[in-house]
Order: sequence, then structure tokens, then C-alpha cells
Amino acid sequence: MATKQQEREALDKIAEIIKGLGQDSYIAAAFDGCLDMAEDNIGNDFMCSMKARAEDAQQEVASLLVENRKQADSLQALSEAVAQKQKNIDGRDEQIANLNSIIKMQADRIKELEEGVESSASRVTALENENVHLKARLYDILMK
Repeated sequence: MATKQQEREALDKIAEIIKGLGQDSYIAAAFDGCLDMAEDNIGNDFMCSMKARAEDAQQEVASLLVENRKQADSLQALSEAVAQKQKNIDGRDEQIANLNSIIKMQADRIKELEEGVESSASRVTALENENVHLKARLYDILMK
């Protein structure tokens, strides 16, 4: 097994080779971030790799996609429930409007009947007065 110093020297040589290829190098692009990770591995006794990071990221993406699908399905179900509740509310609003219309018609009819009762009461009073007057005249005629 190589020592940390030997690994640092090898890493420096690899970095020089990649640097010599230039920034537009395919190899430089492939090793982007790898040399920093290798340096961290040497300094901290880690065994990290870009491949492991990529696989972890792919697993996390897959997990998040599954969770996203569940959330989308849940959102769809909730949206449908909200739409159904809104239809129920709209139906209730229509029923309320119909009942308010019936109440208005009944109130108008009650008002008409009350006016009729008042008119009839006035007519009854007038007829009672006329009856008293006619009785008085009849009495006068009979007493003469």
C-alpha cells in the first residue's frame, strides 16, 4: 500500500499531466472535481469517488421522482376533491337562491293578505257602524 506522501506525489504528477492537456481537454473534463476529491481522501483518510457520488445522486433522483409522483397523485386527488366540493357549494348556493326567492314570494303574499285583512277590518267596522245606524233608524221608525 502506498503512503500518503507517495499518493500526494502521484496526484501532483496526474494534475500536471491533465494541466498539460489544457482546459478544453476531454480528460480534464472527465477529471473535473476528481483531483480535489482525491486530495480530500488523502488528507482525511476518506475513500470517496465520483462514481459513488454519481450513483448516490441517481438513487436520490429516483427516490425524489417516486416521491414527486406520489405528491402529484395526491395533488390530483385533492384537486378533484376541491372541484367536487365547489360543485356542492355551487349547488347549495343555487338552493339558497331558490329558497330566498320562495321566502320573498311568501313575504309578498303575507303582505297582501295583511292588507286584505286591514281592508276587511275597515269594511267590517264600516258595516257595523252602518248596522248600528240602521238599527237606530229602525228603532226611530218603530217608535213613532
